[in-house]
Amino acid sequence: MAKKFLAGMLFGGLSAAATWRLMDDKQQEAFKNWLQEKRDLALDKSTEYALEFLDYADEWIADHPEMATKASEWTEKFKDAGDDVANHFMSDDFDEQTADLREELKSQQSNNDDDDIIIDKTAK
Repeated sequence: MAKKFLAGMLFGGLSAAATWRLMDDKQQEAFKNWLQEKRDLALDKSTEYALEFLDYADEWIADHPEMATKASEWTEKFKDAGDDVANHFMSDDFDEQTADLREELKSQQSNNDDDDIIIDKTAK
């Protein structure tokens, strides 16, 4: 089935490319405009559906106040988890960790009698 799908994609792509090459400039411009209109329509519809969903969710939360407290608890948990991840990547521990790695590389380099190339920008 995957082979048929890939063959169809390849054939469809080649057909589209050949059709595009056979079109004159007016036809290509008309097709671009048509495609732009369809894209704009799809964006408008998806925005409309998203806004309707948000309205529905707001109404549902207003009708169920206990869920509002749970939602705020979840929001706090996600915010705390996000802060933990950000703190992990923004902490000063990386300087210590990279210093430890440099020391380990230096010890490996001094113990290594091979002709392997070790690149170290910190070596002077």
